[in-house]
Amino acid sequence: MRAPRPRRLRTARIFPWPELTTPSDMTQRTRTGTRAKTPARGARVAVLGATGSVGTTTLEVARQTRGRLRVAALAARRARPEFADLVSEFRPELVCAGTAADAARMRSLCRARGVTPLPEFTHGAQGLCRAAALPGVDKVVNALGGIAGLQPSLAALAAGKTLCTANKESIVAAGELLLDTALRRRAQILPLDSEHSAIFQCLRGEDPRTVRRVILTGSGGPFLNAKSLDRVTPEQALRHPRWSMGPKVSIDSATLMNKGLEVIEAVRLFRLRPDQVSVVIHPQAAVHAMVEFCDGSIIAQMGAPDMRTPVAYALHYPARACTGGEKWLDLFSLSNLTFEAPDTARFPCLELARAALEQGGALPAAMSAADEIAVQAFLDRRIRFTAIPLIVEAAMADARARGADVPRSL
Repeated sequence: MRAPRPRRLRTARIFPWPELTTPSDMTQRTRTGTRAKTPARGARVAVLGATGSVGTTTLEVARQTRGRLRVAALAARRARPEFADLVSEFRPELVCAGTAADAARMRSLCRARGVTPLPEFTHGAQGLCRAAALPGVDKVVNALGGIAGLQPSLAALAAGKTLCTANKESIVAAGELLLDTALRRRAQILPLDSEHSAIFQCLRGEDPRTVRRVILTGSGGPFLNAKSLDRVTPEQALRHPRWSMGPKVSIDSATLMNKGLEVIEAVRLFRLRPDQVSVVIHPQAAVHAMVEFCDGSIIAQMGAPDMRTPVAYALHYPARACTGGEKWLDLFSLSNLTFEAPDTARFPCLELARAALEQGGALPAAMSAADEIAVQAFLDRRIRFTAIPLIVEAAMADARARGADVPRSL
């Protein structure tokens, strides 16, 4: 009697575990056995958050792989000359700004630059969703900051797009909803964060049942060896030793909240248990993530700290693109690779994120919202750096007291 075949898990197509065809065929098998084709032509991309750190990197990759990517939509909050310059360069079909006034100003700026024909101009949350669901777009890059990225992510997935996302907050607050939408619409989610892209690459072709744990690495931020955090200024916190990032992510990296959000994101995206995700401090930032398997093997993804690598991987997946602008990791310059446990007494945000994940419900959303507000207050010099975890902890306590509802005070 033939042994029964192992049951295949029903999951959204974030996972690299199904058998993949060769990159040259540019197709992927889903868990249902159907084939989702990646267009042979250059992929059409919508970039949300085009003037931010990840958005700028995305457009840099688009320049370096000219002909393989076509920018069909651009979105940014403010009508600035640099945004109009991007419209003039990439000639998208649709442009989304923050407000109606911003959209009108963008029209004027683009007309002054001789952009013809003028693209469609839209604005606000509805405009972001319009850009995310634009017909003919293959991949949507969500480089928006904060919970504002949730509705565009849902719109992209509901329209069957491939969502390339760096928006942690939406996954933390509504990861199950995003994955369920992706599964229902046969859409795909690809991570843009270096750590989750590294996990994605390490897991490609592997059986999920053989995974013992996933190990996220972090450089430790600018205050890894600081004696005191009481007088930290925004300028100091924004000065990350390894990565160039936007203000919110930079502050979250300094408090280790970013690593806490990444733990929740890894659990959500890769369907892991919370105890399967570990965090280690790795100051050299050469190893971005590791996956340990049941046989004791560990697969690590290494590379220079350059956001172009995970962005290019997601934009060209399942192929691997050579953009010509790569940074190469010089192994001989690495005299040693060190790994240490995070100091959660000095940086309690990591444990707060773990507590929110364990308790579930609306707590992760409440935690993320409180952190967003506290970080902005610190950047505005209204609170001290050390007050950020205190505010987050108080908001979580309030959320617990109120039950399942996210507190209105957030």
